[in-house]
Amino acid sequence: MRESIVAGRVGDEDTSWAWLRLIEWPSTALRSLRTKAGADFVRAVGLADQAEKTLGKNWQQT
Repeated sequence: MRESIVAGRVGDEDTSWAWLRLIEWPSTALRSLRTKAGADFVRAVGLADQAEKTLGKNWQQT
């Protein structure tokens, strides 16, 4: 988590999200991210597989 924060502070969003992909996101966090940023964003940052595993195949619509 620390590495992600440091990367974000220096403007390296790709590395920041790469570190965040390594953690297991709780379902509430994934739902919140999808609600606030949208399903396209969740896919763009590489969390779609984890969202599908955690929230189910219809994670984009729930």
